[in-house]
Amino acid sequence: MTGKLEIQWSPIENKFITWGAGICLYEVYSTLPEAVPNSHVFKISESHYAELKMTNSNFNYTRSIDVYPKCEADLLLAIGLTNGRVSLATFHPSPEHDVRGYVGKELVPRHARCCNDVLFNPVEGNLLAVGLDKYRADGSVLIWDINRLSSTLGSDCLPMRQSSIVSSGSLSVSVSGAAATATAAVEVAKPTHEFGTSETAYSLTWFRGSPKVMAAGMNGKQIKVYDLRGKLILKYMFLL
Repeated sequence: MTGKLEIQWSPIENKFITWGAGICLYEVYSTLPEAVPNSHVFKISESHYAELKMTNSNFNYTRSIDVYPKCEADLLLAIGLTNGRVSLATFHPSPEHDVRGYVGKELVPRHARCCNDVLFNPVEGNLLAVGLDKYRADGSVLIWDINRLSSTLGSDCLPMRQSSIVSSGSLSVSVSGAAATATAAVEVAKPTHEFGTSETAYSLTWFRGSPKVMAAGMNGKQIKVYDLRGKLILKYMFLL
C-alpha cells in the first residue's frame, strides 16, 4: 500500500515497526545514538530517539501486519496481502524463528481475495487469525496453527527463493525463504477453523482472558464472537 503509513509496537519494548510502501524496523533509545547517519535517527519525544535499523521492501501489496507475541530477540511478522495470502517473514536471518521453520512460509486461502486483517493470539501465539473478503461459500475468518504449518511443511518440500533486505547501513543481506506457491504448500497447509461463510471479515480481536474466543467485525455492521472449543461457533451478534 502507498500513501498511508501504519505504526505498531512490537513485543520487544524498545522496537516498533512502520509499514506502507515498505516495512521498517526502528529501535528506541533514551540518548542520541552515536556514529549513526542523521537521516536514520528521528526524535520522537523530548527524551527519546528512534533509529531506523532495517527495511524490508519485498512486499508491495501489504494490507495488514501483526507481530508474533513471543519474540525474544527478533521479530516474526505475519504479512497479509491483497491476494489473501499471509507471509511469515523476518528482517534478517533469525535462529529464533528459522529453527521452527516459520520464516518463508505462506498461509494460502482456497480462493484469492483481499486480506483485511491478521492477528496472532496474544496468549497462544501459535494461533493466527486471518480476516478476508467475501468469496461465495468460503469462510472469511480463518484460524491457522503455525506450529502445525512448520512441522508439516519442511523446507525440503518447497523450492527456495532469494529476497533482499536492506539495513540502515545500506548493507544488502540475502535471505533464503520458502516459496509457498508450491503445490505441496497449498495441499498440506490448511486452517484449523473456518468461520463467516459468505461474509466479509474486516477486523479481528482475541480475548486475553479467554484465549480460545475471538471477535470479528463482519459485513460492516456486525460484531460476531466465535469460540474455537465448541460446536456452537456463533455466540453473540451485535447489530451496529
